[in-house]
Amino acid sequence: MWPVAAVIGENGGLCFRHDSAAGVTHRRYWTDDETRRGAMEWLTALARDISTTLSGCEIAHDQRYRETTLAFRNSDPAVTEAILSRLRNAGAQTTVNSLWVLGWFGGFDKLSMTRRVTAELFSTNIDHDADAVLYVGDSLNDEPMFGHFPHSVGVATVRNCLDRLAAPPKWITQGGGGVGFIEVADMLLAR
Repeated sequence: MWPVAAVIGENGGLCFRHDSAAGVTHRRYWTDDETRRGAMEWLTALARDISTTLSGCEIAHDQRYRETTLAFRNSDPAVTEAILSRLRNAGAQTTVNSLWVLGWFGGFDKLSMTRRVTAELFSTNIDHDADAVLYVGDSLNDEPMFGHFPHSVGVATVRNCLDRLAAPPKWITQGGGGVGFIEVADMLLAR
């Protein structure tokens, strides 16, 4: 229903692009298939180990659909820190968003995949054209984007992690989640 040209998912591990004329959704991954499959095998083993030995830990309900990241529910600060520690000790990259504690293997994040996708699919250099972008996010894993784009907005729920953001958003909405996003859209439409 939205005029979306591409979607970056799993903290930058993949990009979906739907070709409506062909009726096909194309996926672009940060790494090649063999590397990605190997990383997911290692993450699956890590998930089993962490979930069976760490009390209060819950693997994300949608984990079976994830292709590049491992996710655990972000519900208790002590459990979140323990999960992060276990993931980092295993050599995984980590971040936290409003719902999940995330781990992955590979040198990607939202910003690196955004650079790649905008250059390859849209012939756009976001380093040169950063001022033409408005980025909206809500949590710690949005920090690379908040830091890169001069026009960055955090929906109100970002206040829950402001003390942990080295690069916070430039503006924060009154409402959280979708309500905050609607605030941003209404402001743009009003101008």
